[in-house]
Amino acid sequence: MNKPKILIVDDRVENLVALEEILSDLEVDIVRALSGNEAVAKTLELDFAIALIDVQMPDMDGFETLDLLREDRQTENLPVIFITATYLDEYHRIKGVERGAVDFMTKPIVPSVLLGKIRVFLNLYDQRIQLGNTVTELDKALEVSGNYRDHLEELVEERTEEIIKANKALKLEIGERKKAEKELKKHRKNLQATVKERTAELSEANKRLQTIVTSMAGRESRMAELKETIQILRAQLESAGLIPEADDPLRQKV
Repeated sequence: MNKPKILIVDDRVENLVALEEILSDLEVDIVRALSGNEAVAKTLELDFAIALIDVQMPDMDGFETLDLLREDRQTENLPVIFITATYLDEYHRIKGVERGAVDFMTKPIVPSVLLGKIRVFLNLYDQRIQLGNTVTELDKALEVSGNYRDHLEELVEERTEEIIKANKALKLEIGERKKAEKELKKHRKNLQATVKERTAELSEANKRLQTIVTSMAGRESRMAELKETIQILRAQLESAGLIPEADDPLRQKV
């Protein structure tokens, strides 16, 4: 993970070295600038958590440097602490705050006080970075969600079309099935009528057959009675001697 960066601005190298010594206990990267112009150029290249700017510098003082920083969108909210050994009056303190400085410290610097102030702004910077990362992740999530929603809408549209087609096919199948059931019902009705008709014909034929069988049975009964009567008459005629005995060929024919 990249360390937060602190910009220190002073036209005197020994002052920069002294600031670096004070800030050495912090987990930060320290970037030097020997003038206001160099400081503004550094902010165009790098992102800083806070800037420590000396007020009294040649060519461009700390107030002018801060004015330029506030004009750029990238650095308009960069926390700036002014450090001075010259402007100790209330007027310059108020002037610094009005220009957008977050604090105004005089030399000699008390390290613990300066470090305490810087840690507050480092925490704020860390929170801002985390918030930015959260926003970025949220934007990505929203983008993914949007893509997923678009994909989901496509799937819903495809499934809807499939359901419509399946519904049409189902209706067609139901229609064909109803038609087949109607034909089957008609065929069953015709079959029942045919069976009924054939049953009636078979019943009538059975009655006729029964009549014939009964008639034949009656005829056989009469023939048996007639035969028995003939035998009785023959016996009587034989007893009277009117016809030959049973061994007579004529009797055998009878």
